[in-house]
Amino acid sequence: MPVQDRNPEYVQNESKWLKCRVCAEGEEAVKASGPVFLPLLEAQDESEYNAYKTRASFFAGTSRAIAALVGMLFKKPPRVEGSTEDLDEVLKTVTEDKTDLLTFVKHITEEVVTVGRTCVVVDVASDVPSASPYLTSYTAEQVINWKTEIKEDGSRGVSLLVIYETHSEPEDEFSHDTVPQIRVLGLEEGKYYVRLYRERERPDPKNPDGPPIVEWVLEETLYPVVRGQRLTFIPAVIIGVMDTAPDVEKPPLLDVAEVNLSLYRTSADLEHGRHFTALPTAYVAGDVDEDRHSKGLKLGSTSIIKLEAGGTAGFLEFTGQGLSSLEKATTDKKEEMAVLGARILLSDPSFQEASETLRIRKLGEGSIAASIANTVGVGMTQALRWWQMWHQARETLEMNLNTEFVEVALDATLLQNLMAAVMQKQLSWESFFYNVKKSELVPEERTLEEEIELINSGGPNPLDGAEEDPEDDDPEDDPEDDDPEDDPEDDPDNE
Repeated sequence: MPVQDRNPEYVQNESKWLKCRVCAEGEEAVKASGPVFLPLLEAQDESEYNAYKTRASFFAGTSRAIAALVGMLFKKPPRVEGSTEDLDEVLKTVTEDKTDLLTFVKHITEEVVTVGRTCVVVDVASDVPSASPYLTSYTAEQVINWKTEIKEDGSRGVSLLVIYETHSEPEDEFSHDTVPQIRVLGLEEGKYYVRLYRERERPDPKNPDGPPIVEWVLEETLYPVVRGQRLTFIPAVIIGVMDTAPDVEKPPLLDVAEVNLSLYRTSADLEHGRHFTALPTAYVAGDVDEDRHSKGLKLGSTSIIKLEAGGTAGFLEFTGQGLSSLEKATTDKKEEMAVLGARILLSDPSFQEASETLRIRKLGEGSIAASIANTVGVGMTQALRWWQMWHQARETLEMNLNTEFVEVALDATLLQNLMAAVMQKQLSWESFFYNVKKSELVPEERTLEEEIELINSGGPNPLDGAEEDPEDDDPEDDPEDDDPEDDPEDDPDNE
């Protein structure tokens, strides 16, 4: 089988990834796809189709949904546990181009949200002695083939990964020329290897004057070593929506992307119709006098059109419900996108949901987000432990992403009830403080002990610029007036 062959699951899902990818990238990417997402109308030539496509408007709904979901996942930064002081400094740059860990995790999370899949590999520069390992990621479209095997412990692991990428081969210092490259990560007799194939051209020996033969040539084979030992596994993890298995999952926002593309086609038809019906067309029925006929007719309030007896002139204007149905369809599809999980897309205040219905739907969306958060956490934990093993011969790192998405609002009544439960010893202070923190009434980083200390210290300091309490002018209430030395009646100078 040729090295460039695709996995059957890849072939089945490539079109789904394309839909989500172009919708995420926006109008320019969608329109660059041409007839793939906007078919030609009957008998349209190229110039007519280009005008038809240009008039269409693409609603950036999918990209907003992605940004909203990623923002929800990173409302609180991910937690990394099991690190050490010397490793904390190294964690600030985890990729070959010195990207920090938070930015890297955000990037792979966005990939999972967009197409439901990404791949993280722990790699090292083979041509640099004592080089440090780094993390690198590949998109779903780049991982073109894979195989799995059952390990001795009964778990399922990756035994082959084939990754499509490009390799830089500049002709000079100013060139950016690249050639296609396929990176094969595999196991040979239980040992890890990396093979690099590059696309090359050579003359056809049977037809020297014809087009060259294009083939994939094995350029290099690498055997990564960790602390003098070759690896017995492939240091790569595929991160999906539900788990870290290589099986392809449905992109979480595929339904939103499909409605988004349908809305784009409706917009094209609507704008196409408006283009031909928005302006009235003048008409004349009957002969026009010779003088005006030779000079041409002019429209305007100061121009006169002289017709023969019985002739008529007027404007043809569009009437009917054809365009209104398209306008309604655009509104319906935006609302459908909201129901499918992109509530942020709606700006129409007339579209409202009952509070309980909204909460239930937010919980449903949160379950998808929680699954993504957990899977990214598991995948990144595995990658970071391999990376740490390369650095320290230890595997203690663990990453967890935020999974608290539904805000818990504490109104005055609920707060009083919780406090009453504490006073009646039906609820612990720890549980009370947990609910207060979930409602974001205190800073996330503050502990219960710190809060109790602040309470016992007498509460917050006066605000800057706050006025002090005015002095009491009533001498009867002033304790200093009770001092006999200050009593004017006992002062001999007052006699």
